[in-house]
Amino acid sequence: MIKVAGYGRMSTDDQQLSPQVQEDMIRSWFALQQNLGRWEHGAKFVGMFVDHAVSSRIDLLDRKAGEHLITTLSPGDLIVVAKYNRAFRSPADAERTLKRLEEAEIKIEFLDVPVDVRTANGKLVSGLMATVSLHERELRSETTKDALRTKRKLGHCIGRPPYGYKIKYHPKKNGMDIPATLQPDIEARQLGNAARKLLIQGTTRLQAYRTLRWHHRQNNLSTPISELTLVRLAAASCLDYPPYSNAFVSKQLGIEINSVEFIRRKDHSALKDKLVSLLAKDGYQWAIKEKTK
Repeated sequence: MIKVAGYGRMSTDDQQLSPQVQEDMIRSWFALQQNLGRWEHGAKFVGMFVDHAVSSRIDLLDRKAGEHLITTLSPGDLIVVAKYNRAFRSPADAERTLKRLEEAEIKIEFLDVPVDVRTANGKLVSGLMATVSLHERELRSETTKDALRTKRKLGHCIGRPPYGYKIKYHPKKNGMDIPATLQPDIEARQLGNAARKLLIQGTTRLQAYRTLRWHHRQNNLSTPISELTLVRLAAASCLDYPPYSNAFVSKQLGIEINSVEFIRRKDHSALKDKLVSLLAKDGYQWAIKEKTK
């Protein structure tokens, strides 16, 4: 009696094909095959092997459930996948995995690809499917990046707040979600401004940290404090706290701003003007407002 195992994958950003939906498709297919008498000596469905919250960028054999699946089955057993793109991320991944399965004498079938992937024609179809899946993933990635860029231009909060800001959440209006926005974090800015002054005066990172840590404790402040945090707050302070991450600002300016060397520069005003001009040309609302002040 051969063992039949289902394989499924659920990515972090794809809610349309849940593990339960994939399992239902595979179980229905298995029941139909049994009724048709496909397996002369019988077959047993041994369950689903599912990788949860796993990106398709990770090769199948490098995923936890995928690796477990390979080591659990024996020669002559069968893996069933509901959708081809649940298994492979690229033609190279498909080729490597199919070769490994062939060496282990384990078969694999895809419910949406009705060909034997072990044959020459099947391998051709498999490669084409993997190429299409890769293309679709790259398109989704580009769409997501474009959407995030648009939200950032409009001033919406994306991920962690930039240094010197905190997130302000808004109640629903007419049943609609209102995007979270940024508001100045006065406490964090006080620390950033103080750290900037100390570092410009020639104080070392460690000395600035020890000085401000004492102040932090005496005043029961809630802002997390560390040497690195103080440098990053001070760097943001040098540019009057632009509402973007320090990494984003560094990329725009073409220089690393998270350093004592940057904080001690004399051209912060010119650098901020450069940042505003660059972002205003690209339609960032904050920069446009800064230019019209």
